Amino acid sequence: MASDLAIEENTPTNERVQSKFKQWVNKKIHWYCRGVIAHPRMGTSILLLLTFVLSGIAFVVYPFDIDTTVTTFIPRTSRIGKLEETRILAEEITRFNPFRAPSNTSSVIVPQQTDEDYYLQLLFSVPHGDNVFTRGRITAMHNMELAIRAMQGDPSFTQVCARARDSTECSQPQSVTRFFFASEIDGCPNVYRPDGNNTDIPFASVDDVLLALITPRNVSANTSLPAFCYSTAGDCYANCFDPSPSAIDFAVADTFGFPDNNASLTPDLTSHVSTSLTFFGLPLAGFKSPDDRYDEQISIIESFVKRVPSTLRPFKKAEGLTTTILSGVLIDDYFWNLIITDTALVSVSVVVVYLYMAFHVNSFFISGMGMLHVLVSFPIAFLFTQAAMDFGAMGILNLMSLFIILGIGADDVFIFVDAWRQSELEVPGPDGRLRRNAPSRDAEITEDNLQWLTERLVWTYTRSSEAMLITSLTTGAAFVMNLSSSVPAIQIFGAFTGLMILFNFILVITYFPFVVVTHHCFIRHIHYPCCRRCCSKTNRTKLPASATQTQLDGVTSNKLVGKHHNINEYRALERFFYKSYAPFICKRRWHLVAVFAIWFGVSIYFASELKAATEPTQWLPSRDKLQQAFDMLNSDFARTDLVPQIVVMYGLEVVDLSGVNPYNPNDPARVVFDSGFDPTAPNFQETFISICERFREEGEFVLEEEILCPMELFRDYVTNELGMAFPVPRDDFVPLLANFTRYYEDNNGPAPDVSGDVSSSEQDAVTRDERSWQQVEVYQTIRFHLDTEEPELAYMFIIVNTTLNTFSAGKDIRPAYEFWDHMLDMENARADNIEATLDGALQTADLYIDLHLEDTLLRAAIVGIAASLSLAFVIIIVMTRDITLSVMSIISIGGVVVSLIALMVMLGWTLGLIESVCLTILVGLSVDYVIHLANAYRESHEVTRFSRVRDALVMMGISVLSASITTFLAGFVLFFGYITFFFKFGVFIALTIFFAAIWAFGFFMSLAAIAGNKEYVDDFVRLWRVLTCKPQALKLGGVNTTTPATEMDRHNGITETKVAVMSG
Repeated sequence: MASDLAIEENTPTNERVQSKFKQWVNKKIHWYCRGVIAHPRMGTSILLLLTFVLSGIAFVVYPFDIDTTVTTFIPRTSRIGKLEETRILAEEITRFNPFRAPSNTSSVIVPQQTDEDYYLQLLFSVPHGDNVFTRGRITAMHNMELAIRAMQGDPSFTQVCARARDSTECSQPQSVTRFFFASEIDGCPNVYRPDGNNTDIPFASVDDVLLALITPRNVSANTSLPAFCYSTAGDCYANCFDPSPSAIDFAVADTFGFPDNNASLTPDLTSHVSTSLTFFGLPLAGFKSPDDRYDEQISIIESFVKRVPSTLRPFKKAEGLTTTILSGVLIDDYFWNLIITDTALVSVSVVVVYLYMAFHVNSFFISGMGMLHVLVSFPIAFLFTQAAMDFGAMGILNLMSLFIILGIGADDVFIFVDAWRQSELEVPGPDGRLRRNAPSRDAEITEDNLQWLTERLVWTYTRSSEAMLITSLTTGAAFVMNLSSSVPAIQIFGAFTGLMILFNFILVITYFPFVVVTHHCFIRHIHYPCCRRCCSKTNRTKLPASATQTQLDGVTSNKLVGKHHNINEYRALERFFYKSYAPFICKRRWHLVAVFAIWFGVSIYFASELKAATEPTQWLPSRDKLQQAFDMLNSDFARTDLVPQIVVMYGLEVVDLSGVNPYNPNDPARVVFDSGFDPTAPNFQETFISICERFREEGEFVLEEEILCPMELFRDYVTNELGMAFPVPRDDFVPLLANFTRYYEDNNGPAPDVSGDVSSSEQDAVTRDERSWQQVEVYQTIRFHLDTEEPELAYMFIIVNTTLNTFSAGKDIRPAYEFWDHMLDMENARADNIEATLDGALQTADLYIDLHLEDTLLRAAIVGIAASLSLAFVIIIVMTRDITLSVMSIISIGGVVVSLIALMVMLGWTLGLIESVCLTILVGLSVDYVIHLANAYRESHEVTRFSRVRDALVMMGISVLSASITTFLAGFVLFFGYITFFFKFGVFIALTIFFAAIWAFGFFMSLAAIAGNKEYVDDFVRLWRVLTCKPQALKLGGVNTTTPATEMDRHNGITETKVAVMSG
């Protein structure tokens, strides 16, 4: 130890000349610290009260509500987002039947329970290679359907089931079982009524039934297979089911049937999946119409649906079938319970981080009050973010920022508390002697001790506040860069998290010093009876005699471990950094940099292999029964019941977002009608039908020529019901089209009301999101303006049923989007379409939103990472004014980024929605530790690389390591989340922190030992002198570098010798 001290005595130091601005800042810091020492409890109380007031204001002015929808993930400012909003909003300011107000449904009589408005789906499955179409399993499926239909109680099935308009009987479920249990028709051999009412399967072979459904034929001529008809008296083959290769695609696997739908080939009559849909109808008994107290009617149906799982419990695994029950309310309840459970993990993270903080700072009071200001930054940021963006409900993504701020807030607490502890060994008392903490409350308030505490707090505040300012700026800026995204949810998350970091920093430099001093002067002197013996031992700790005799040569010493201190008085981890790790880094620096460089190259290679996801986003684990059901609906069935549609719009332009708050989905855009759209133009009617026919011929993305063309329906009405020729006279077209809408409502029920006048037609973001998922029907394809004396056509749609799947990924959606985009460009350029004013076609589809969201998030992740790194580099340069240090820092941060992306690839992850969102936090969490150590290296007063590396590790290493542990623990808690997003978010946090710590302590420290500046430099001043041709002074950036060259050389030699001795 004596030799070490002798070496330290020969170590020159830098004495910095402070600028006038820094002198002014230091005066303010002294003034503030004197106030903290004088009134610690009052300051704590006042600032605590202020934070509570702001938090209360936040939740009073902006009531807290959680947004469980995806409305803020819709990129509203993009063209695709605008087009979908155009379709949804245009319906709200128009009507289908111009002869009645949308909310006035009293003029249209809807028979009880005939408006299908809700459904329950049973999904049946067996392992791949097995077959659900065996006699036993078909019977089991049918028995489950019968069990539902037999349910009594309030309500019973008959009180909520859907009915045909001409019947009082409940409709049969949409299922293949009604064919297997078809009723025999007297006098009609081999002809059956597919009503599902037979008590047994009347067929010798179930394969005969399947063949009868998919084999194209004239059922009355070819009687070798059963025919399924609703026979009338004297006509066995009336209203027969028309068999086709795709007739039952909704209920069979994609491997079922004829290969390529070629009936000349041998069919595969096995399927490992099937389904059954039971529909419920409005209006219920006691209600006037489907819109009459709509929410109340739906709640009655949902109360019935919630009883279904218990009813079907006896059929669990019947005949080896796995049955999954799908319905809106059941899925919503399931997800909501999972969300509540997983978000409750925040409380677990808080407890875990709090306990570690208490362990590190050795005080439940300090850790508790520190945790309080970390958590309070959430409502304060909520208040100011709402005031700036008015985004409405709090998204789930914003709630995840709590896991982030726990780590960042704990980091700041550790930095301040560790600096306060080190100040005891760094700041001499007024008499110039080394002091120790007062052993009692009475000794605490002596004038000399209060003066010493003030100097300690100034030392602590100066050292820690600058370190926290740099990291808060870089981390906050990295999150704020998410504002460059076009996805509102990402923008709100970036702004909200950035403000949380800002207010956490403000609180830790204003409120937290009062807490630390309050604990030091009051709390630590409280002795509880249960620990009196322990406390008394602690308080009897004496200062070593050798240390109390040491004379200090200044009032304040910024030397971390100088010749006047004994390193053995520091904590164990600080001694480890000083005695073991710093020498190891300096001795092995070249080897470590080489290892990290190789890993960096490998990481770049793997990171370059990151691909966009080719499968839909999975929100639940693969083992989850509901997720397995979604996967089966996505990939196993030949066709889903809900067919994705493309809507081709005529008469509308893209909505106007001027003056609209893009962050609040409840602030709608302005609908713009196409002024050139003229239904009385020459050949309008014929041209419209010609467009429909051309669309129908484009077979690649059109499902079995399924085109909903309203003009064709109008044509049939005119020719069949009115007995008129088509096209009708131009001047008669709009009035006759209006009559058609009234006729259609009389036969099919009233058009859905979206006027906002009743509860079922609420015009809010949630309702609009639900409507965007619903199938577009005839009611939406013909729309008239509201409040016009005579019917005035506003716009018309053509609906294309696509070959896509409801769960299609972007790679499948993009070809369809590009095809129809090109198709409409050609259509709009046709001369006949231009003459008919049908040259303004626009297309939209709900799936296009998913496509654009994937593209946007992928692009935002890449651009965001690059922009965040660039901004972080600029901030580091501005704050440190050391280009060399800044370059080393940004290389280290870049190493963290590519390491995590490379690990994603190694784990087999692809860049989907969840991964893209998680990447938005990558840079923000990567910068802290490197910058803390970089700033500590810069602030060191030593003049050799080894000494500065050692200073940085001792000064900041324990804080950085503890911060990394707390943030890792906060993310680790999410490993136990059930929802995939929560799990992956936790993995991202944990892995990011792991790599950030490794690169900071390993690579950056090694690089600093190789290329770091040996003294405090100001490259801005140096550059200015170069540009202005001024001679370089000996003082660079306020650093006195007048140490003679011979002495510097001698010190470097001594230091290298010391490194070798201590490492050996």
